[in-house]
Amino acid sequence: MVEYVPFSIFLNTDITVEVGTVHTSWSFKQYTFFFFIVRYLPKTINWSLLMSLFTFVPAASVFGSSWADWQRIFAHTKPNRTIEYMICIPAHTAIIGAWFGAWPMPLDWEKPWQEWPICVSYGAMVGYLVGIVASSGLALVRGRQQHHKGD
Repeated sequence: MVEYVPFSIFLNTDITVEVGTVHTSWSFKQYTFFFFIVRYLPKTINWSLLMSLFTFVPAASVFGSSWADWQRIFAHTKPNRTIEYMICIPAHTAIIGAWFGAWPMPLDWEKPWQEWPICVSYGAMVGYLVGIVASSGLALVRGRQQHHKGD
């Protein structure tokens, strides 16, 4: 006599294997993420201090705790005065420069210049310098326009 095996046995077995695989994969991801955090934590803290120096410190020096100014400059990107352009443009270009600086990182981490956060830091510095030059040029142009309006 042939005994029939219910289909639900295969279904339960399949689900158990899939859940075990997902759990193993999740545990591996947690381990590698933790290893990445521990290994690169000092470098990440240094990079975050550099980015804070480029973005937060100039704005905090000028605006203090004025939430309306912070929101107008960084959330809405609507600077009005020359000093606001001198804060807004370099902060935004530093972030954009860091983003562009991250592009060569996945190519090959074997090279010393591609390790975290070297590329991102150089990108942020170049972006900040470009922003300083652009905002200085804009300040000169706006100053001349205001001077000609007064004549």
